[in-house]
Amino acid sequence: MKTEMLDVRSGGQVVGKAECVECGNIEEAITHFGEAKVLQFINTASKTAALNEARRVATEGSKVHLKSLRSLTDCVTDPQDIEQLAKAIAEGDMDTFAAIVKRAQAVAGLGVGQ
Repeated sequence: MKTEMLDVRSGGQVVGKAECVECGNIEEAITHFGEAKVLQFINTASKTAALNEARRVATEGSKVHLKSLRSLTDCVTDPQDIEQLAKAIAEGDMDTFAAIVKRAQAVAGLGVGQ
């Protein structure tokens, strides 16, 4: 068994430290934490893994890179376009998304691929 100190972050800033115990096997974990706590850890990890996988599958086709979204703030300034853009992203409507971006880039004087 080993103990590790991990940074606790909030808003990108380190706000504290947390001690984390890593056990080498199940028996060691049961001895250290107790059977009920180990079962709780396993069930929590199982639920988290299932939710993360379902989220990944559900959002895989409609993901838009954050970097691309940030660059849009330079050219999408019309409040109606921003509202439609948010709706298109939420619904995974990439055709509408692309049309709004293309129109906004033209208004901003940006060419495609620049």
